[in-house]
Amino acid sequence: MAATNDAGAQRIATVFKPLLDQAVKEVKDDNRAQNYEILVAIGKLDARIDILEKLVGEKKKTTTRGEKKVAGTDAAATTGTPGDVQVQQPAGATKNFPVNKLVYFRDQFKNNADYRAKYVTAELKALMDNEAAITSKTNETQKLIAQATFCWNYFKNHKTDVADAIEKEYAEAKAEHGNAARPKQQTVEPRSPTPGETDE
Repeated sequence: MAATNDAGAQRIATVFKPLLDQAVKEVKDDNRAQNYEILVAIGKLDARIDILEKLVGEKKKTTTRGEKKVAGTDAAATTGTPGDVQVQQPAGATKNFPVNKLVYFRDQFKNNADYRAKYVTAELKALMDNEAAITSKTNETQKLIAQATFCWNYFKNHKTDVADAIEKEYAEAKAEHGNAARPKQQTVEPRSPTPGETDE
């Protein structure tokens, strides 16, 4: 009896095995197609979010009651490109030093053409030209920041010697900035009284 049960189970397995394999293959293909559709939808949403951010960035903020307009604010707002956030520093204030190496690299990359030329090779330029995160930007400042981020990630993952050089450069610039921000030490003038000395 057990032998006939095993033989019957084997016959059923041989009949249903191809059907099960086919069903598994169809489910995998269906899942793959659904995942692809989801990724395409996410890409479209990302593009729409970029468009919305640009539209929101272009709108001019009107002053509400109780707020005062600062002289020159309108001129600063019209000279920047849409999406640029420009923070005006008070007179005599020094710019804060970047908080980390990536922010430092982005700042240098964005503001200094010689610095960009130092790091952007033909190979890296070709990679950036094909990068959707960079080509989707319409504003030049946004493109430069996206390029800087791409370069930084590329250096960290593929060219550690370049990343180490940037880190060393950051440390030196940070030390230099710290020394420049310190007030000069006062010196004792000749013929000045020392503590504990009195005039008699």
